[in-house]
Amino acid sequence: MLPQVANAINEFLRYRPDEWGSDVPIFCTEDGRKLAVESWGKKVKAYGKNIDVHVTPYMFRHASALHHLRNGADVFTVQRILGHADLNMTKRYLALTQSDVREVHSLTSPLNDILDTGRKRVRSLAKQGNR
Repeated sequence: MLPQVANAINEFLRYRPDEWGSDVPIFCTEDGRKLAVESWGKKVKAYGKNIDVHVTPYMFRHASALHHLRNGADVFTVQRILGHADLNMTKRYLALTQSDVREVHSLTSPLNDILDTGRKRVRSLAKQGNR
């Protein structure tokens, strides 16, 4: 877990009722019960409706997967982060825009080596080896 995440969770836990024990889930209902997936989805949709924006938990998950990729994560790491057993499910999250494809092509094109354009190149997995 990233230190920033751990710090945010610790800060969040400071606002819980003192009488709640350690057996109360981190993300729970107002009365300390386990938060059901459906109720979380309803809350997210309601928050979005309050600000006139259509939003779902799935949209956050999808956006997170795309941000990981755009920030340099490989598809296998994103697969593990999302908890998918195989890449078929992960592919659903990875509908890259045409501008994403154009940018990666521009950065990784073999023509960059021939023309020595000075563009920053992304290291391939094959060159990184097994670290």
